Amino acid sequence: TPRMSIAGPTIQGISYTVEETELRAMYLNLLATASDERCHNDAHPSFAEVIRQLNVAEAELLPRILRDGQVPIAQLRLNSATADDPAAQGYIEIENNLMGWIDDEGEPTRNADGSMWLENWVRLGLVTISYSHWLNNDAVYSWVESSPAVVEAREQFDTDAFKRIEVQRGLLTVTDFGKKFERVVINRPTTDVEPQTIPDGEGEA
Repeated sequence: TPRMSIAGPTIQGISYTVEETELRAMYLNLLATASDERCHNDAHPSFAEVIRQLNVAEAELLPRILRDGQVPIAQLRLNSATADDPAAQGYIEIENNLMGWIDDEGEPTRNADGSMWLENWVRLGLVTISYSHWLNNDAVYSWVESSPAVVEAREQFDTDAFKRIEVQRGLLTVTDFGKKFERVVINRPTTDVEPQTIPDGEGEA
């Protein structure tokens, strides 16, 4: 019998996600782990709350991110220096947490909610984001220059004589908490456990 601190919110979450199969599967995997005496201690009570604070689109993307462990991201900056004042210091952050989003045809695209999702995962303790560390492999950042945000910013601010747009490479890293969440809530084989069976979720600067 799983602990009620896990079973209670998990069963409640299942009842609210009947039509959201990705989230429902996460709850069922968490319940299955909590019911398995071989690994029940892996089911942390906070996992149910993490699932509750995800939407379906996040639940579809999160498994790939958590399995990758490290994901290249970028920050788009506008330098304060201009052609009239090339010695000016500092920059303005135009866009944070850029990723290599692609559409159904495999073309670079924007994701209006992408940065919010990443910040939500940071808030939940699943990942960390750093712009002082990045991967040494240039190829994994090859998507940056074709990103719509970068293309539009260069068209608006850069000239042949003076470049103001700077792309700062960064790194999204999955935390130990995120790795455990992935193993328990996502990577566990699909289970048929139903709620009613219970009597009482490398590089560096």
